[in-house]
Amino acid sequence: MGDRTSNGSWDRLTHPTVASARYGTGAPGMARRGSEPSVTRSRRYLGGACRGMVSLLLPVGLISCGAPAPENSELTERRAVVTRPAPRFAFDQLFSVARYVVLEESPDVINVQPWLAHDPRGGFLVADFRESRIRRYRPDGTLVWQFGRSGQGPEEFGPVRSAVRASTGHIVTAELTGKLLVLTEDPVELAKALPVYPGGLIEELDPLPDGNVLVSGRWNRADPTAGVLGILNPATGQVEVSFFTPSVPGHLERGATQAGWTTSDVRGDTIATMFAFSDTIYLYGTAGQLYDKIPFNSAFVVAEVAPEDFEGPVGWMRHHSQALEIEWLEDGRFLIQYIGGTKDLPSTELETRYHTLLLARDGSALGEVVDGPRFHIVAGTGELIFQDPESIEPNRLIVANLR
Repeated sequence: MGDRTSNGSWDRLTHPTVASARYGTGAPGMARRGSEPSVTRSRRYLGGACRGMVSLLLPVGLISCGAPAPENSELTERRAVVTRPAPRFAFDQLFSVARYVVLEESPDVINVQPWLAHDPRGGFLVADFRESRIRRYRPDGTLVWQFGRSGQGPEEFGPVRSAVRASTGHIVTAELTGKLLVLTEDPVELAKALPVYPGGLIEELDPLPDGNVLVSGRWNRADPTAGVLGILNPATGQVEVSFFTPSVPGHLERGATQAGWTTSDVRGDTIATMFAFSDTIYLYGTAGQLYDKIPFNSAFVVAEVAPEDFEGPVGWMRHHSQALEIEWLEDGRFLIQYIGGTKDLPSTELETRYHTLLLARDGSALGEVVDGPRFHIVAGTGELIFQDPESIEPNRLIVANLR
C-alpha cells in the first residue's frame, strides 16, 4: 500500500511497506535497506519478529447482527483517554510458532513488497506492489504461477495492491490507482479489464460469498462524503453500493489524504472494517447497512495533533497510531495490527513499528504485542501468517497460532 520515506516529504507519505518493519532494536539477522548482500536483492525491503505462553484468552461468541444500528460516521467520538490498556505480552507469550514457510523464488521471481491473501484452493495469492506481479503459491511455499510485470502494455500492471479469488473461481486484482483486472487459470491469462474504480485509490479486496468483491478504499479529501467501501460485481464491473463515510477533523485532513486508508475482513455476509485513524470497529451488511460499532481500549495513540505542528512526518508519526489490518477470527475475536505510536520507543528516523492487538467480540482488550512482526493474513487452516523479522528477505513467513 505504498511507501513511507524518511526524507521529511509529506507528499511521499503513503501506506507503510513491509520493507521498513523492524523488530526491537538490533534484532539478530536484521539489516537496513541498502545493506542487502547482492544486487539481485537490492529491490528487497525488510520485515520484523520473535517466538513462545498465556492461557487467559477467553473465546467470545460470534456476532448476531439483528436490526441495523443508526448510521453514525463520527469517528472521533471515542479517541479519549485509555482507561484499561491491553495487557502487554512478548510475541511468544501470545502466539506459538508452528513452522516457517519460504515462498519459492528464482532469478525471475523475487518477492519485494508482497501482500498476501488466502487462496480458498489452498495456499496464498500474492500481489507484489513493487514488482507489479501476481503469484500463486501452495501452502508449503511452492510457486504455482506468476503473471504480469510492471508497465502499461498487455499483461502489464502498475503497482498492484491486492489479489483475491472470488467465489466464482476468478482472481480479481487491483492496482492502487483503481484499475481492476480479472484473471483466469489453466492457462493463466487476463480475462478482462474492469472500469476504473470510481471511488479512487484501492487499498485491499475481500471476496464475498455471492461472487462480489468488497473494495476497501482511501478517504478522498476532494469528496469527503463519498463512501470508502464499495461492493464490486466483477461480472459487470459495476459498484453496486458504496458506504462508510469517515469523518476526518480538519487538522488531520492533510495526513488522511495520504494515509487515510481502510482495512476490512468479512465473515459470511457481515463486514468488519476500520478507518486508519479510528479506534472503533464498524460492522456492516453487504447492502451497506450499519449493524454495530465496537470501540476498544488499548495503547492506541490518539491522533489529535496536526502534521503541520511537526517537522515532517517523523515527529507526527511518533505521536499517533493508524490501523493497518483487521482480521475477524473464527471464535469471534478480532486481531488488529496498527502502526506508529512509537513516541515511547527509541527511534531517530521514520520506521514502521507493528503492534498487534487481540480484542474480544465486545472490544475488550485481551492482549497486545508492541513492536512485533508484520501480520499478513489468517490462512484457511485458521493459522496466522506473519513475516519473519529474523530474515532480511520478505518471502520467509511465520505460521503461528494463538495460545
